[in-house]
Amino acid sequence: MSGIAGDVLRRRARWVVRVQVVFLLLVVLPGLIGFAAPLNPNPLTLWCAEWGWLLFLGGSVGFGITQLSSRWIFRCLSCRFRFARVGTSTIHFLLRPPVVRFCPHCGIDLAQSPAR
Repeated sequence: MSGIAGDVLRRRARWVVRVQVVFLLLVVLPGLIGFAAPLNPNPLTLWCAEWGWLLFLGGSVGFGITQLSSRWIFRCLSCRFRFARVGTSTIHFLLRPPVVRFCPHCGIDLAQSPAR
């Protein structure tokens, strides 16, 4: 991996947020479209009214998996310490200036390139 460690973690955080938004859309949109079935009975609204629960279930499971997997995604690039062990979340890597500036385990500055 090339680049500054903080930038690598920020890119990972952006990807996690994008995947979570997709799963949230799978949860919300079929329900909203399904509620419009009595007003506009076309094939899409009727399908969402009948099978929207399946997309809701799949989106909820996918969102839960991304929440749990983000605990393992955010690691120090030098010592592999999981930042979730000290209570950081995805948002901490997206903020400017970053909340997490140093690894709490090895003390490496995340504004520098990781040394392996």
